[in-house]
Amino acid sequence: MLIALDRDANPEGDAGAGRVFFISTVGSVAGVVLTAFVIIPHLTNFRALLWMSLGLGLAVAAVSLLTRDLSGGRRKRLLCGCAVVILLGGSLLAAQRAYFKMLAGLSDIGKNFEVLAEYTSVFGNIKVLEAYPEGQGREPGRAYLQDGIIQNMVTADGTILDHTEFMMRLIDAYAPNAQNSLVLGVAAGMLPRYLQRRGGKVTAVEINPNSLAAATKYFDFDPRGMEVHVEDARTFVRRRQFPAYDLVITDLFNGDCTPDYLLTVEYFRELQNCLQPGGVVIINTYFDPANEKADDTILATVAAVFPAVLELRSPPSQGLVSSACLVASSAPLSPEVALEMADQEPMPKKDYETLKAARLVNRALLKETPVSDDHNIFSILFAASQLRYRSQFNKLPPNLLVN
Repeated sequence: MLIALDRDANPEGDAGAGRVFFISTVGSVAGVVLTAFVIIPHLTNFRALLWMSLGLGLAVAAVSLLTRDLSGGRRKRLLCGCAVVILLGGSLLAAQRAYFKMLAGLSDIGKNFEVLAEYTSVFGNIKVLEAYPEGQGREPGRAYLQDGIIQNMVTADGTILDHTEFMMRLIDAYAPNAQNSLVLGVAAGMLPRYLQRRGGKVTAVEINPNSLAAATKYFDFDPRGMEVHVEDARTFVRRRQFPAYDLVITDLFNGDCTPDYLLTVEYFRELQNCLQPGGVVIINTYFDPANEKADDTILATVAAVFPAVLELRSPPSQGLVSSACLVASSAPLSPEVALEMADQEPMPKKDYETLKAARLVNRALLKETPVSDDHNIFSILFAASQLRYRSQFNKLPPNLLVN
């Protein structure tokens, strides 16, 4: 269309094709660079869209004032439209807190949460919430949200909830004497803190510096006394190709899922090279009862590297995606350890049922092919599962899901 318009204006020329494509290419590159390295790391989606609407409204208003061949009626309509856009965008920017509070009031559970802090970066959106449980006299807790999904929650008395607490049980069961532990993925810092209290050396790796800032300020994470690296987990373990750790925990989620390059045979082989003889890897993941092909592919990939793999899958909620943990080692593992733990101490029903469902993975019975870096298909295999997983969190109020 631009070339056709330019040909009408300049019928004797080459229609300006080269100039049009040059400007288009430069604009595309500039748009990607500005979005990826300026807008996303420093502005939330909400504020970025509003600022762009203000910029476009002002630009159109300026052009309409400077263009001489516009009729009076058309210029007036353009200026009125720009005024409406600028007024609405500016009002939402100025009244963001009140607007989100109104959204919270539209939800049945919206009043139970208050956003204490929000961090935006190229690694996703983090929110720290004050959660007010229903019931008189109950103390508020803190929750760590990553891209609209609650990853960690702790009550006022320090009780850690949900899947993080279950992983702590697995540490006690299968690595009770770990003296040198590696935690890949810090989030709110619950697992590194727990390992530090148990004694021994703790190394924590987190790609997002905002996670460390949120964990330190709101969840009592103290990096003193442990080795903390702001780095991608894959590059870190690749550099540590010597048997240094007797326990490795991979708690690596980017919102809905684990990044696919952290699920391949090569990655698990690099993890294995970091382990001391008889060391244990605990892997936080999820399984989808409606997508057993993807589930079995993960099991086949881990079992291709580690001779012993223990699967602990929680019961699905209403047939949706269920949380799960894998325990892997080059040494023998026994499901009886998990079964005995379930019978020895009180725990939430979900944790009890998950421990009772512990089973050793038989690689010979798995029909799926392990996934390698050269042919990584996890993003395709898990596409439908990620939608189901996300649907479990859609009951959160809109002010928590925004951005």
